[in-house]
Amino acid sequence: MITTRAGGVSAPPFDTFNLGDHVGDDPAAVAANRARLAAAIGLGANRVVWMNQIHGDHVEVVDGPRDGPVDATDALVTATPRLALAVVTADCVPVLMADARTGVVAAVHAGRVGAQRGVVARTLEVMLALGAHADDVLALLGPRSVGATTKCPRRWPTRSRRHSRAAVPRRRQALPGSIFGLESLVS
Repeated sequence: MITTRAGGVSAPPFDTFNLGDHVGDDPAAVAANRARLAAAIGLGANRVVWMNQIHGDHVEVVDGPRDGPVDATDALVTATPRLALAVVTADCVPVLMADARTGVVAAVHAGRVGAQRGVVARTLEVMLALGAHADDVLALLGPRSVGATTKCPRRWPTRSRRHSRAAVPRRRQALPGSIFGLESLVS
């Protein structure tokens, strides 16, 4: 599920459905918004697992409900039924991955640094280790903010193209067929 800012209890400037607990919003409002999200998808609040994202490439396996967020990670993977994995983004890309046959799912916070370090590929490796099949994994790239305020270091586009081009042959070689159908976008 992808949410918007509408339908919550946060006051301006976070109004109204802010789910991020790291931006200065009232913690009670964030907790109420998160409880609303859990109720909307038919789960208890502790069955929606959040992460303290660090703009890196660490992947964490979650095997059950949690009362607090997973610390210092940018991807969550689980094979536990009825456990939702949450990712909060602004200018980073949320990537939701799933193998519907095996029930292995993931939520990835793909920021500039994490993407360059291979957080999505690492997440796929963890999914495969939990029993997912590469040919059955689907990925959804969620929305992200862009615009005049988006900052990108001058050298980053060149480095990203270099890393992306280098990753494509390995991905094709290691995993037969197209996993995400994105090879044409990065080559």
